[in-house]
Order: sequence, then structure tokens, then C-alpha cells
Amino acid sequence: MAYTFGLQMYSLRDDTALDPVATLKKVADMGWRNIELCGSYGMNAADMKAILDGLGLKVVSAHVGAITDPEAFRREVEFQHAMGNTDIILPYYSMNSLEEAKRAVETIAKLGEAYRAEGFRFGYHNHAFEFQPLPDGDIRPIDLLSQVEEMKFQPDVYWIRYAGCDPVEFIRNHPGRILSVHMKEYAPDGTNIEFGNGILPWQEIMAEAEKAGTTLGILEQEEYTCPPLDSVKLCLENIRKIFG
Repeated sequence: MAYTFGLQMYSLRDDTALDPVATLKKVADMGWRNIELCGSYGMNAADMKAILDGLGLKVVSAHVGAITDPEAFRREVEFQHAMGNTDIILPYYSMNSLEEAKRAVETIAKLGEAYRAEGFRFGYHNHAFEFQPLPDGDIRPIDLLSQVEEMKFQPDVYWIRYAGCDPVEFIRNHPGRILSVHMKEYAPDGTNIEFGNGILPWQEIMAEAEKAGTTLGILEQEEYTCPPLDSVKLCLENIRKIFG
């Protein structure tokens, strides 16, 4: 099975803050064809779509914070539809206590319902804290999230490993609920290193993801051993070496 790989644009947050259009062009020139958005860079939908189409870049997913204002939600829906995007991923939600976590999961579930009603797939992107017991009990936020029948996930395998858990096992235990995999590499010292230069079993991870229903892997780089643009270029080269 051929996998599809994309770049989470947060990986180049400093570069896009200076010049988003030039950065997107460099991403396309490297050979990336799919991206995951994390904002609009202040552009309207028509301008953004024209730029992406001109560069041959396709939006396959987007990280969107929790939106509760109806008008803001409507604008986001219209923007994402204009991009041709189908996957909305909630990148974070605070859960510092059991009560807060229960309320958070209710809100996240309602967000999922709202986005699905608009024709999107909706999932949750984890950090490490969701895999650790809450301070006032032995329940983990990820267990509460998993109890929501329609909840889907974008497992960030770096953070799962950082929390002391097995990303392959998590994916295996959630068949049909994995939208994409955040391909963030784990170094022996626990830092985020360039993809392919760490210790995570990527072929096993993506094979398990395929069994769970997705062939989409999205690179996210948060730490660098070289300038960010060079870093994500190296990651793409290593993706090609590992997966052909």
C-alpha cells in the first residue's frame, strides 16, 4: 500500500511568520505535495487557495482550536471547505483535573458533532498529558476521550512515547478511529529529532495505522538540529528512504 505524507506547517512557524508565501513555495520546491494547515496567515480563502493551487500543494488536514462562537465557527467551516480540506483536528484542550477533563470531553464531542454535520471528519491530536493519570484519580484523559463513540484521533507518536506508552499499541487498540498519524520522531534522549534519525519503528507504526484505516502520515517538527527549512527537507528525504 502506498502511503500519503504531508507536512504540518507549524513545523515552519518562524519562517511563515516572516513570509508565508515564500515559505510555502520553498515547501513545494522541496517536493512536499500535501500540507496540514495551522492557520490562514491572515489571507482570505480565495487568495490562499490560489497560492496553494499555483504551488501544487493540497490541504489534507488542518489543526483548528476549539471554536465556540457560532459566527467564527461558520467562517472556519467556509474557509476549510474552500481549501478542499476534509479533516479538522483539535490540537489541544486543557484537562488538569477529572472534572475539567469530563467537561472538556463533552465540549470536544459537541465540536465533533458540529464539524461532522458540515461534512468534515474530526479528530483529536494528543500531547503527553492525555496518557497520564489525572491528579485526582487514576483515569487518563485519553480513556475518557476513547469512550466517546464517534471520537477519532490523530495520534502524535512522539508524545505517546514521551508519556511512556507504546504508539503502535494505541493505534492497534483504536481500529477505524485513526484519521492520520503525526510523524514526530523520538531521539534516545527524549527530544524531537529529525524524522528517521531517532528510535521509533516507523514502518511498524504506519503498517498498524493502515490496518486501523489510514495511510496518511503528517510530519511535525518542533525541535531542530539545523535551520527549520533544512530540517523538514531532511525529514522528507528520510521519509523517501524509509518508505520509497
